Amino acid sequence: AIFISDNEIKEKFIGISALKSFDTELLNELLADVKQERILEVLYRKPGAKVDSKKKIVAQDLVYNNDKIYLYGYNLDSEDSVVFNFQRIRAILSRSLKKEGVDKKVTKIKFHLRSFGLDSIEPGEEILESGKNGFIVEGSYHNEFLAIQRILSFGARCTVLEPLDFRNTIIAK
Repeated sequence: AIFISDNEIKEKFIGISALKSFDTELLNELLADVKQERILEVLYRKPGAKVDSKKKIVAQDLVYNNDKIYLYGYNLDSEDSVVFNFQRIRAILSRSLKKEGVDKKVTKIKFHLRSFGLDSIEPGEEILESGKNGFIVEGSYHNEFLAIQRILSFGARCTVLEPLDFRNTIIAK
């Protein structure tokens, strides 16, 4: 008979193994950075790039999605929200406390989902109204790209209500 340990069973069937390929020490450090909203100088390799680039960001959130971990932040140089794939972070070059006046920027969208079996809502989303014609949902997203992806995932059953400029962006897409 072959003996399989409880840990092996958990790793195989419960999904604990999903984090095996990640640097857990760096993950713990980034979780602390996010909690304190520290300013990080990050060495990052963009997809397709041959060299790393330095980015100065305020660490805002760490998210596990589609078997990947993402660091959400605010880029102090470009003054825009950024999303970094954790596995492309080469190193944290420096850490410092958050400066006053740097607030978390979000894209806030209100939309209507018609006849849609809403299985779950994402973090940052809230159902404002529920009726026989669907749901009115308000979502706060770390940047416009993530908001666009979320809205497009619903297809034709989704209508953006606010803001008008974002609604026009979705209609154009």
